[in-house]
Amino acid sequence: QDRHALVPRQDPQAYLNARVVGLTGLSYLPGRTLLYLEQDLVGETTLYFQQNSSDTLDVSLGVDPRVKVQFTAEPPKISENGITNRIERAYKYKLSIQNKHNRPIQVQVDEAIPHSAHEDIQVVDVRLDGARPEGEQGLVRWLFDLGSNGEKSIQYSYSLRYPRNKLVGPL
Repeated sequence: QDRHALVPRQDPQAYLNARVVGLTGLSYLPGRTLLYLEQDLVGETTLYFQQNSSDTLDVSLGVDPRVKVQFTAEPPKISENGITNRIERAYKYKLSIQNKHNRPIQVQVDEAIPHSAHEDIQVVDVRLDGARPEGEQGLVRWLFDLGSNGEKSIQYSYSLRYPRNKLVGPL
């Protein structure tokens, strides 16, 4: 099984991760292992196997150059309401992913949406374009299949609303 993992705001590249299952009952020697992807050497690692360990092995194969990622952040729109003495900053992002492989791929996109622990600071108008929240700390995840030579665009946005006298740093 393989999956392309993205954290676009941190690094707009797709990292290929492979999962090998069914290792129970097989004997392996620990040591240096060369990693190949489609007959190309992509790196090396050292594997350690222990008795009673999982029958699953997860391996990162690095950046996949055949998956193109473009991340765009619009400048925040800031509005002030003099009557309520509050500021609202609206953030909007767009992510485009292109699969240049001749086979479908599975893609996982992780992103963080602000989470306020202060009652005067609110995260409002959250639009996630199909993502599902992962826990309560603002992590959201998109998980989808992308067809061979396919493309997908994701747009998401949110606004921060807070009193004028509060200091809220840039995101």
